[in-house]
Amino acid sequence: MSIADYTTLQSRVARWSGGSSDANFAEAVREAIEMAEIDMDRMLWVHERIVRRIATFTAEYESLPEDCARIISIKRIEGGAEVDQLRKAHPDAAPGLARAYSGNRPLFYAETGAQVQLIPAPTVDSPMRARWVYYGFVPRLSDDTSCTAVLSTYPNVYLYTSLKHLAPFTDDPEGVAKWGALSAEAIQTANRAATMRSAA
Repeated sequence: MSIADYTTLQSRVARWSGGSSDANFAEAVREAIEMAEIDMDRMLWVHERIVRRIATFTAEYESLPEDCARIISIKRIEGGAEVDQLRKAHPDAAPGLARAYSGNRPLFYAETGAQVQLIPAPTVDSPMRARWVYYGFVPRLSDDTSCTAVLSTYPNVYLYTSLKHLAPFTDDPEGVAKWGALSAEAIQTANRAATMRSAA
């Protein structure tokens, strides 16, 4: 499916929806694409979204990166090399783990809203250098950002999911189900391929 950029995507969504004489149709197409990207933030877990970032932790709680949708791992770095991966813990287990492993380097992390809790806690005097690995939010298409790796690799996900959100505007109740099913299938196929690629 040849959808090279944001302009082409808008054109295809408009055409496949059957079009509309409504003066707000072009804006509705753009809004449908925006809603499709929100869906992809929650459901499309592919390599094109993976971000790797090195950071230094100096406190028990650290804010998630602003573009983080879901953590994959936090890997401790020593001497420029990754030496181990922190294990994920439930927040309710944090106090017990902190007592049990007091005096050790951070071995666990727990997600608490928009932060992670490091267990045991690092300090300014005993910091931890680590690599975040996480799924970033889907980069938003716009007139200034006409193409992304997600659009290039998964144009069918963009098209079908946008059409699902546009169907109510074009008064096409059957389209919601039709495009929704195609969107779900395309997302599942992409996620399965990503899982197989990781396992290879």
